Amino acid sequence: MISFATSHRSASTQPPSTNQGAPQCPAPQTEHHDAGDDTNRDIDLWSLVGYCDGTFRFAAGTVDAAPLSSFWVEIDSVPGGCGSIDRVVVGHVETAAGYRHVGDVVATPTCDQSSWTWLDSAGSPVFNEYWLQLDFRGSTIGAATFTWTAHVRSQGDGAATTDRVPNAGAARFPQ
Repeated sequence: MISFATSHRSASTQPPSTNQGAPQCPAPQTEHHDAGDDTNRDIDLWSLVGYCDGTFRFAAGTVDAAPLSSFWVEIDSVPGGCGSIDRVVVGHVETAAGYRHVGDVVATPTCDQSSWTWLDSAGSPVFNEYWLQLDFRGSTIGAATFTWTAHVRSQGDGAATTDRVPNAGAARFPQ
């Protein structure tokens, strides 16, 4: 996913950004805790929030600083998709021009990579090694309500070694 997003990214597209205190629509979502179920990069506090300006923000605090590889939100908003996932918002670390987080939104209508489409940049500011954030436009999701899961992976971890929230399976937005 990361190599696809990187190779298809439009350098002229600016990622969205919303001020932390901006109005939330619908009402603010509850922050959840999930510490202690992963050994490498464990997600503790997490939330997915929709803002009235049409921007969504996934935020996660992690409890350790194993070097970050990537983090992503899988979204099921329309029929079809790769394993029912039709949008992926992915954030990862680029080190080619210094250390920075970058983010992308990719449509995955099937599991065949030739069907995938890069849709938009996602904001992924670097605050510190513990706090992860992805800001993305609601217009790229394809529906006002959707189900989602989020994952985080440390450098050197295999595909099966991620911490996922929520643990019980996909959550519905809005709750």
